[in-house]
Amino acid sequence: MASSKKSGKKDKVRKSKARRKASSAARKIHANSKITHAPKKRQNPKKLASGSTPKKALHQIPSAAASTTNTQNGLTDIMINNIIKSVPEAQVDRNAILLNHVLMNLTKGMRRVSYHSGFAIGVKVSGGYGSIYKDKHAALSDLTDFIEKIGYASASHEIYRDGKISFFIRSNKGQNIGMNLHSFEAGIISGFLTAITGVYSKVSEQRCQNNDSDLCVFTVSNTADYEADLPIEPKGLLERLASSLYSDLSRNDLSNSAKFSESYYYMLNKVVSDKAYLEYMKDSVRYVGGILGDKILSVYGRDDKSYGKCLQSSVKLLNLGKLSIKNSKNYPVELSFDTINSRQELIEISLALISGMSPDRDSTIEAVQEIKGGTYTIRLNKK
Repeated sequence: MASSKKSGKKDKVRKSKARRKASSAARKIHANSKITHAPKKRQNPKKLASGSTPKKALHQIPSAAASTTNTQNGLTDIMINNIIKSVPEAQVDRNAILLNHVLMNLTKGMRRVSYHSGFAIGVKVSGGYGSIYKDKHAALSDLTDFIEKIGYASASHEIYRDGKISFFIRSNKGQNIGMNLHSFEAGIISGFLTAITGVYSKVSEQRCQNNDSDLCVFTVSNTADYEADLPIEPKGLLERLASSLYSDLSRNDLSNSAKFSESYYYMLNKVVSDKAYLEYMKDSVRYVGGILGDKILSVYGRDDKSYGKCLQSSVKLLNLGKLSIKNSKNYPVELSFDTINSRQELIEISLALISGMSPDRDSTIEAVQEIKGGTYTIRLNKK
């Protein structure tokens, strides 16, 4: 009996020590994830080995309920209202939208989170028009109006004799990267229809402009849950994304590129920059940056001036802040963010892209953060 008590005490001591070690490790990880106000050497950018994929266990992806909760805030309501009322706002290049769409669909777990986040938006949109709908045609007309105001070229719907519904969305120009990517939009349609009918509507994307189709086709059915059942190959998807981005970067004039609502971009970005899986997003973006950097190096070599311009264009194209090259020996690169994008998570994603694109892969990046009037400025230098 005495031996049993001693054994129990030893177990408690071991567990207590383990908890203290885990707590200490967690504090170190948390501290290292922040950008400090003083200069600090950054670790070399992590690259995915050939044949590997970004590592993140599906059970670590937050639940749909958690993601849905994140969208329930006043800023989202304001943005939805601004889109509905066509309030003038900044426009975001299609490549920034594509980057977010890819990140939201890298795993089945991420795709499910994306769908349910869109579902929460769709529920809000259904109440945003302030209409009492007499039939589904009238309701879906408001939904197509919202989709077009987001920035898509056209949206339409069809209700068949058997009551089934199809929804169609077309972009000004689809970027074919071999996968259906509009789980978020499927969620919007589902949330909208569920709210106006009181019956859960499952929506799935059957055809996609990002997957060798001339338009995106969504079908509606009444089943228990959304199924993220399409196969996913993250590494190949990220490589095709990088090739598509470089194709646009290599063009001299991007003025005719499709543009989307900044509010819509913000809704997408809120999903991919959730703290629960930020490290996975950063690894993925760093990997894309590495491929972009290699492509740019193959054309321009290590010409700092030309490479700097490509880096500036990349950051701007993806709406990851405004990058400028300064005549400064200590901190020649400056990255600034407007108020809407002045979030720590987005800053970390931006720095992941820049570190991935760096022509000197063996160097570290020193970063100094400044905050002025709610706007972030990051000054960078290679060490």
